[in-house]
Formats: sequence, C-alpha cells, structure tokens
Amino acid sequence: MQRRHIRSSSGFSFRVGLRPARPAFGGFLPRCVAAAVLLLTLASVCLACTPSGGALAEGEGYRLLSGADMDIYRDSGGGLGIEEVSSAAFQARFSPLKADGLALGYTRDVLWVRLCLRRGPLAPAEWWLESRAPYLDDIRFYARRQVGAGWDELRAGDRFPVNSRAIVYRTAVFPFELPDGTPQVFYVRIKASTSMSTALTVWQPWSFRMQVQRDLLGIGMALGLVLTVSAMNLVNWFWTGQRLYLAFAAFMFMMAVAVAAANGLLAQYFFPESDWVAHGLTRVLHCVFYGFSMVLVRKPLRLAEHFPAFDRILPYLAVATVLCAASVPLGWYVHVMPVVQWLQPFIAVVGVMACIRNVRDGHLGAGWMLGAYLCFTGLMLVHVSRALGLLTWNSTFETAAPALIAYAIFLHFGILSELRDERQAREAADGEATAQRRLAEQEERLRHEQSLFFAFVAHELRSPLGVLLTGLGNLRRSLPQVAPENAERLARLNHAAQRMSGLIDRHLRLQRIGQPDFEPDFALEPVSLPALRALDEIRALHGGRDLRFQKRGALEQDVSMDAELVVLALSNLLDNAAKYSPEGTPIRLEVEASASMVIYRVINAGEGLPPDLAERPFQVFRRSRKSVRTKGGFGIGLALASHVARAHGGALVGGHRDGETWFTLRLPAGPGEAPDAAGKEMPA
Repeated sequence: MQRRHIRSSSGFSFRVGLRPARPAFGGFLPRCVAAAVLLLTLASVCLACTPSGGALAEGEGYRLLSGADMDIYRDSGGGLGIEEVSSAAFQARFSPLKADGLALGYTRDVLWVRLCLRRGPLAPAEWWLESRAPYLDDIRFYARRQVGAGWDELRAGDRFPVNSRAIVYRTAVFPFELPDGTPQVFYVRIKASTSMSTALTVWQPWSFRMQVQRDLLGIGMALGLVLTVSAMNLVNWFWTGQRLYLAFAAFMFMMAVAVAAANGLLAQYFFPESDWVAHGLTRVLHCVFYGFSMVLVRKPLRLAEHFPAFDRILPYLAVATVLCAASVPLGWYVHVMPVVQWLQPFIAVVGVMACIRNVRDGHLGAGWMLGAYLCFTGLMLVHVSRALGLLTWNSTFETAAPALIAYAIFLHFGILSELRDERQAREAADGEATAQRRLAEQEERLRHEQSLFFAFVAHELRSPLGVLLTGLGNLRRSLPQVAPENAERLARLNHAAQRMSGLIDRHLRLQRIGQPDFEPDFALEPVSLPALRALDEIRALHGGRDLRFQKRGALEQDVSMDAELVVLALSNLLDNAAKYSPEGTPIRLEVEASASMVIYRVINAGEGLPPDLAERPFQVFRRSRKSVRTKGGFGIGLALASHVARAHGGALVGGHRDGETWFTLRLPAGPGEAPDAAGKEMPA
C-alpha cells in the first residue's frame, strides 16, 4: 500500500493509502444489460445532492453545498479583486444560484461565489471547504481576517503546484474557522479554461479524513481493475498475436492514466512541484482518449456492417479529436472541447444501436458489448451534460466508479468473445482451405498417375497399331478387286486405326513437351507456314468444313519457332473448332505478325467454354460433361496447344463474345521473349 502525507494549516496531519482492490465479478451473459441498468440507477441515486440545512451541526460531518447556500457573480473581464467584490455596494450584483450544483459549462468568465455559513452551538470551529474538480485552473478562497481589516487568501487549482497549497491534496481544500454562531461570509474566485463545473463541500476534518480513504479506495479499485484488464490483454496479444488485444490493452492503460490525471492523482503523487502536468496533460489525454476510443470499437461493434457511412467517417472524426489536443497550448481548448463533448453521446448512442443489432443477429459477445455501451452511454450523458452546464446535479467521479468498473469488465469480455468468434471463424476458414489444398494435391496426384497410366498404355498400343496399319495396307494391295461393301469396311478400319494412332502420337508428344528439360527445335520459318500446313491437315480430316485463312501484317518475315510444334498446336485448335462448331458455319484462322510478336487466332461459331471449364480450360483430361457424351476424346487438344505456347515463351488465351468462340496463340518473334499475356485479348 502506498501512503501519502496530508498536512493542514491548523497543525494536524494524517496519512492516506491507495489500495488497489481486486474486483469480484460474477453473473451470466443474459444479465449484462440488467446489471448495467442497475449500476446506472445506483450512480444516479448517488448523484442526488445533500439537502441544504441551516447552521452546521456538531454531528454533521460534511455538507454538500447547493444553490441555497451560494450566490454567484460572473466577471466577464476577470479584473475584479476581493476588495471590490466584498464591498457593500457590490453585494446587490450577486444572484442566488438557482440550480442544485455549480455547473456553468465552458466559459472564460471568472466566477465569484459568495458563501454565508454559520455553525451550531456545539459544532466545532474548524471546518474545511473542498472543491471537488481538480481540473479548474485557479481557485482562490477568501476569509476575513480575525485581527485587523482585509482578507486572507488561499490558492489552489491545477495552475498552482500541489506542494504549495494550504492542504496538500489532489483537490482544492481550504481550511477556515467559524469562531461563533454568527453567520460568516466567504468568497471563492474560480477561473477555468475548461468546464466551469464543480461541487463545493464543507467538511469537518475527521470526516474529510474518512472520505479520503473511501475516495481513494474507490478510485484505486477502478484503476486497479482497468490496469489488470490492460495487463491481461497485453498477455493475450503476446500469446496470440492478435492486434486488437494490443490496441485494447493500450486503450485500458490510457483510460487509467486519463482517470488518474483527471482526478489529480498524477499531480499529487508524481508531479507535486509542477503545474503543467495537471493543467496540460489532463486535457491532452482527454482528447487522445476520446479519439482512440472511437476507432477501437469499430470492428467489435461491426459498424461497417450496420452503419457503413458512419464507419467510413469515424476514423476522420477520431483523428480530428486527437488533433484537438493542440488547442491546449494555443488556448482554444474552451472553444474546441464543447464540440468534442457533444460528439461523445452521439457516438455512444450509435454504439448502443449497433450492439442491439448484433444481439439480434446472435453474434457472440454482443450482450457484453451492449452492457458496456449502456454503461458508457450513461457515463457520457451525465459527464457531458454536466460539463456543458445542462445537468446541475452535484456529482463526482467516485459516484460514477461502479459504472466505470462495469464498463471495463463488459468491454473486456465483449472483446474476448469477439476475438474468440473471429478465431473460430479463421480456424474454420483455415480448415476449409487446408481441405481444399489437400483435395487439389490429391487431384493433381491422381492426374499425374492418370497421365503415367495413359503414357504406358500409349506405348503398349503403339506396336500393335503399327502392325494393324501395316496389315491393312498390305491387304488392300493384295486384293485389287474388292467388293464395295468390303472396301468400305476396310476404309472404316483404317480410319479408326489412324485416329487411334494420332491420339497416341498426340499424347506422347504432350508428355514430351511437358517435361521440365524439354527444349523446342527453333529454326527460322515463314510466319504463314504453320498455318497453311495445319489447314491442309484439317481439310483432309474435315473436308466438308468451310476453312478460311486471313492474313494481317507483314507475313513475309521469318521468325524463330519450332514449326512442327506450332503446326501441332494449330491443328488441335482447328480440329476442336471443327468438332464443336455448328455445321455450315465458317472457321477462320487469322495470322498477324509484328516486329515482336506473332499471333495465330482460330475463330468459330459456338457456345464458348462451358462453366465447368472456364477456370481451368487447358488441363489434360479435363473436358465438359456435354462434350464427353457427344464428342468423346480425352481433352488433350487444348492442353497440347497450351504447352506449345509456353514452350515458345508465349501464351494461349481464349474467350467468347457475340456468339463466337476464339483461341489466340501468341508467340514471341524470337526465342526467350515472353509476351505479356496477362490481359484477355479480343478478336479483331
């Protein structure tokens, strides 16, 4: 326990201790909202002011002064002194404080408060007057001298170091005496660059000592809980690496520092000789804390889902709020801070609405976040209303401590639940991705095994097919006179054998081209040569089809290519076009050449690539279900053409537009030059 010494001008002293207490919390998630409402109700009950009485009695340990005990005068120029204010002619300018508490909002006026106090017959003579707001700039207490004329002045406020005050304490405390039962008049001069709101309390010294213990215990509980939550989230970030844990840990730590600064703890315990900490740091921390709180909860509240426009604006509001800290050294704080204060309840209400929608949607942790934001909204409404002078209740931080504790607890468990939900969703997505990867690996392994199997079968069938083709040729030569029906049968046998032999040759070539160490046999060849040879081959296979050849560019040039492979690729593209285009429609082979690239484009009428092949059209053994049923084959043609393009450093692209299907084979004009095939080329 950390002890601090408090001394009074009347000679006695006492020590107070700051004990962080371990808060106990229990309950179930459905009770979060009820608990938040209960805490706010208790806080509102604590905010009620103590009824004003007459003379200060012996058993009356303290009295929270209300409007019936105070008269006020607002000095807009700030140039009046105690002699002028206390003069008999000036007394008529004071007006009774019609509100229960002293809350005038943000103003640059100097406020003069006149107090008229008297004690009962048995009440002690020594009393203390406390101003509960540590953030007021300059507070001066004036009591008439017991001997001689004039006034004694005692100073406090955050522009006056704590160690220089009459009573060393975080708030402004002034000792005074009531020598007899006659009414005594006292004056308090208050100047503030922030909200002109405070609670004035008259204490007996023994009662003040007891209240100091209770106040520090309450603040210590709140700060201890907030710092514990910050440490827990820091540990969670260290083990999980989730940045939201780190952000929330920083937010909780910033909250603890802001609360300590706003309640004068930093000024009393850490910087008692300085006035800039209490005056400047408190205001800067308020701006930074408000701005940081705006962006922290965007993700847990799912603002992008419920209020997308507000979610986009919120980061700019947060940055603007943080930049408001620059108004402290510039002297604009009293003008800027009301706007920031007005903004907080609005943001809190939007947060409550988002929490309600999350609860309705069944999101994990939404109940905790709703409880936290109900507490936060209640705190902001009370704090902002009093800071702006709209709420005149006499309130202190200690009365709001239960709501602050509940806010920290609910927000902690809400973010924990949100991150747990996010982690589960990420684990599910990772599991699905792993399953998809394993499925793809299994499919690739099966495809490789299938390729090996077909290669083995092709090698084994090559010799019998050669024998069969040779035998058919010998048979036709040995039988010059063959009946027409037998000749037709021999022709069908020869065609089937030739087709099987071509299929085996294409598959073996595909396996050879697909090897990592394969190198094409480059030679200078005319650009139109592969196209003309491919057309001749397809005319022999599909004599009834309308095949057209179109030239574009300078085709007289020779380019480096493996002409045999290019003929093979174009023959497969033309063969596919003849198979899958309607009868009677033309098939065009366009050739275009430039200084750096050669383009062969096959265009035919048709439905284009089916959806089940649109993503991976150039894989071997991958064909649409319709083509398998109607056309047969193994899907080697497009895969072979794609391998030929890659072997030349080019690319094969395809598409469908306006009832036409097109495939473009793009090759560099020389080996080793890879054209840009990233974009989808459309036919001219």
